[in-house]
Amino acid sequence: MSPTESRSESVNYKTDYPDDEIELIDLFRVIWKWKYFIVGGTLACAIVAMVISLILPKIYRIEMLIRPGILSYSEDGKSIHIDTQDNIKALIEAKAFNLIILNQLAKSNGDNIPDELKIKVTLPNGSNSIKINYETSQIEQGIMILDLLGKLLIEEYSNFVEYYHHELEREFNIARAEIEKISSIKHSIETNISNIEKRITKLQTGIVSVNENTNRLKKERMNLLSKKQNESNILSAILYLNTIQQNLQLANAYENQINNLQLKKEAELQNISELENIDQRQLEKIKSLEIKKSNIKNIKIIRKPYSTPDPIKPNKKLIVTLATFIGIFILVFLSFFIEYITKNRKKSSLEL
Repeated sequence: MSPTESRSESVNYKTDYPDDEIELIDLFRVIWKWKYFIVGGTLACAIVAMVISLILPKIYRIEMLIRPGILSYSEDGKSIHIDTQDNIKALIEAKAFNLIILNQLAKSNGDNIPDELKIKVTLPNGSNSIKINYETSQIEQGIMILDLLGKLLIEEYSNFVEYYHHELEREFNIARAEIEKISSIKHSIETNISNIEKRITKLQTGIVSVNENTNRLKKERMNLLSKKQNESNILSAILYLNTIQQNLQLANAYENQINNLQLKKEAELQNISELENIDQRQLEKIKSLEIKKSNIKNIKIIRKPYSTPDPIKPNKKLIVTLATFIGIFILVFLSFFIEYITKNRKKSSLEL
């Protein structure tokens, strides 16, 4: 390598950094040169954004909190709902009630009716509630819209509540009819037991009468046998003996009838005990049905429609901040662009 080439490379190497520094300084010089334009334009953008945000209508969020209707409770105490949160959310988001609400609004207030209702539904985590939101610039109208929606939901699910009430009432009637049937059977059995007891008493009285008659006959026979025996006395003694045996057989027959009647009475009492158990189960079933019926509830409005105290739109701070940053970016770009055009014109005029 020649000394000249070495000196040339060293000179070029040294001049690389000064050239870069000059370019960076030129950038700052351009920004400084156009500083009033950039600052003024940025302020103008911020002011325009502020004016626009003040002109834009204030949008408020109307909120309502509802809870799905309850059908019953599980053994661990958790509520079983008539319909799921997702189904209710899908029903609202499918705009099933929007047309009815708009018609109601038109009847009550024909002015400023929205073209469509953009109702939003959210499901809070860890809760069985449903949050319904509606954004509007008219607070009273927004509250009316959600209030109508709540009423329509209650009306929609009242059919389910009536159905389940009807089903429970049907089971009530079946249980009551069973109790009345059991009561009638019990009354019949109790009448039968009363008749059995009367029959037993009558038989016991008959046994006493037969025994007394038997004892009397035995005494008369003994007296007859103690007298001088002849053909007539012997015949009478035989007749007495036959009658005594017949009385003993009759007393035994009465005893057997009493035993049979006692068995029938015990069987009837057992039937009454079984009927009372069935009756008790039916009463418990009716009590359970009453609890179930009292547990069935329609959709409940946990929190009625209310408006946020401050408007959610427009976000003035966000609008002004974005306008400021976008203005700075655009104005800096314009400054460099104008500077570039100016330099090119100067170069063109010098060349000419």
